[in-house]
Amino acid sequence: MVADGKKYFRRGDIVLLFLLAANILLLPAVTAISRLSGYEPLMVLDVGWSGLLERPWTLLTYMFSHGSLIHLVFNMLWLYCFARLYLLAGRGKGLMVLYIGGGLVGAVAFMSLHGLFATSSSILVGSSASIVAIAVADAVLMPDRSLTLPLFGDVKIKWIVISVVLLFCLGLTSTNAGGNLAHLGGALWGVGYALKEKYMTTARRHSTRHISDIIEKAKLSGYDALTDEEKQALFRNFNIRR
Repeated sequence: MVADGKKYFRRGDIVLLFLLAANILLLPAVTAISRLSGYEPLMVLDVGWSGLLERPWTLLTYMFSHGSLIHLVFNMLWLYCFARLYLLAGRGKGLMVLYIGGGLVGAVAFMSLHGLFATSSSILVGSSASIVAIAVADAVLMPDRSLTLPLFGDVKIKWIVISVVLLFCLGLTSTNAGGNLAHLGGALWGVGYALKEKYMTTARRHSTRHISDIIEKAKLSGYDALTDEEKQALFRNFNIRR
């Protein structure tokens, strides 16, 4: 189990470095390509579904693009912070799924519900929805872990995330209604993914305990004392571990 944890931690570190690099290097790469080719591809996501049909890549590229250097810096700080917490919990395998899934669900929320809250057309740019998905997953999986915030000191993750989500809800009437819709979409994905993780972890623990009980019974009473269901459970467990 320790070796597996280290393997997933290393894998998660690589994923985090990739996400940081993709966000930081996308704009310089696009700028270089546009200067060499004379064509500047659009990276941001437009609210219209027709625009998505014309530029389907923007569904992915928007979550690696940023409107300004300050926007990029703050998002990368939050990405690093919440992703590291997720990795320290030994859950490196799900980081990419959380990031991409949060961005996609955020984009769908933005495009589907924008007209209900905003009166003008808009575009979506930035990794915020993806980062919110990771932050919310952290809050569900380890609500009592704390972050040290300037001026506030140590604050539990659950209170940080709850406060931020409430601000997103209040922001649905602001000029950035589309962005807040995307954030809430990312939050929804984070909750769903984290609950699935908790369920799977609980199921694995119950399965491990059940197998341990069967093995103990076999040691005390012999293999023949096991029921057919217990023998099948041992057989399945042996095949999975192979």
